[in-house]
Amino acid sequence: MIEKKTGHNPAPNPEHALAAELRGIVAPELAELAAQAAPKLLVDQSFERGRAMYHRLVAAWQKDDPTLTQAREDFVLFAKAHVLKVSGRTPAEVADLLQTKRVIPWVRSGQVPEVLCDNDPIRGALFAKRMSVPKGASPEFAYLLGAYAGTRRLGATAVALRFSAGEEQLIERLTKATFDSCGISLSRHLHKRHGIQRMEALSHAQELVEYLHTISQGNAVVPWKHLQTSTERREFIRGFLDFSGASFSAERHRLTVARKNNPALLEEIAIVLKREGVLARVSRGRLPSLSVESTHGLERVRDLELVTAERLRTPLKTALTTNPNWVTGRPEQYEAVMEVARRLS
Repeated sequence: MIEKKTGHNPAPNPEHALAAELRGIVAPELAELAAQAAPKLLVDQSFERGRAMYHRLVAAWQKDDPTLTQAREDFVLFAKAHVLKVSGRTPAEVADLLQTKRVIPWVRSGQVPEVLCDNDPIRGALFAKRMSVPKGASPEFAYLLGAYAGTRRLGATAVALRFSAGEEQLIERLTKATFDSCGISLSRHLHKRHGIQRMEALSHAQELVEYLHTISQGNAVVPWKHLQTSTERREFIRGFLDFSGASFSAERHRLTVARKNNPALLEEIAIVLKREGVLARVSRGRLPSLSVESTHGLERVRDLELVTAERLRTPLKTALTTNPNWVTGRPEQYEAVMEVARRLS
């Protein structure tokens, strides 16, 4: 009996397939290096995530679409950067060789090019399913946004969200707000820094990290589309004051938040406060800061319970009780601010 051939072809070797793919997109001088890097890149999670996003985008978009053109250019740069990274180059050396600093967060902290994240069809579908926030806003999500604004540095990118507070009840509130609004759980643990024990909350949910970074433009602006109501704006302020390292000085009659390099964000937050009837001042000195220092403003902060951290709330209430005659600013300013708050509430 003659045995028939089944015509079955063995599955291609993943390393050979990746090496061939890399040789087709990297510069000739990197081709041999790319082939040697293939085994390491197959187990590099950030590279494989970006590669999968790129292939899904190629399959879903028209070939002549400008977005696909940009995605292809960024993926080529992304691939070159990772070939150099797994070959032993430091992030600074990779940036020098490729003549762009864009690649540094890709190889240092596992970021993926924004054009791939923003247009990946599968990621977008999963994100919409797991998170309802793109469809609307909520007080819980506004609190998370405020905490993010208070914690994240201008332009900072990362693969995780990290929040820290000296009071456990603040972390508990943030954890609940994040789960209720996004369906994402924050892990919590105690952390000791400079001899002081603090509670930290952490999440590696890439969808949430990327979304917060996008809507705040790298924490450069207030995400107004999620602060449509007075309730949402007040929750945003609470989250910001809880996690921004705000301080209250009874001697100076002042509630202050300082930011080394982000006065523009402070000015937008001052507008959020004004819409809730709190007049705040932004100083653009060596250490830009936002401060509330009028009797009217501090009383409004107290009455609306905009500070929930015990380290701020108790001394503020005590100071307002024992110093009822503070007068800073002009009464007509407060009346104008309150009129704005009444119209917007």
